[in-house]
Amino acid sequence: MELFLKKYIIRRFIFLSAKPKDPIQVIVSPKTLNVPVGSPAKFLCSAKSDTSYNIVWTMGLSSPLPLGAFDDKGVLMIPDSRRFHTGSYTCTVSNEFSSDQGSVQLRVGGKNID
Repeated sequence: MELFLKKYIIRRFIFLSAKPKDPIQVIVSPKTLNVPVGSPAKFLCSAKSDTSYNIVWTMGLSSPLPLGAFDDKGVLMIPDSRRFHTGSYTCTVSNEFSSDQGSVQLRVGGKNID
């Protein structure tokens, strides 16, 4: 009985891990954003995929996000943009079968005059 149960679990795991027919494809928007100092900035990242996936935002290709920037379920948020936030950000979407990256550009400059 124990042997049968182990076989069943292994077969089920293989079935659930079937490789999707299409590789994962990242979608980011907007590609470029210009904001005044002190204004919020927001970039969206999602993916086309047949399976579940993880999203990670980084500054450049692999640096941690700078102070004041955070990832909220695939949305890169910078509520109070400063000049040091200027730069390239990368969204990496991955699952156990494939990964893809998309880059966005943020430019922070000038003053926010209300």
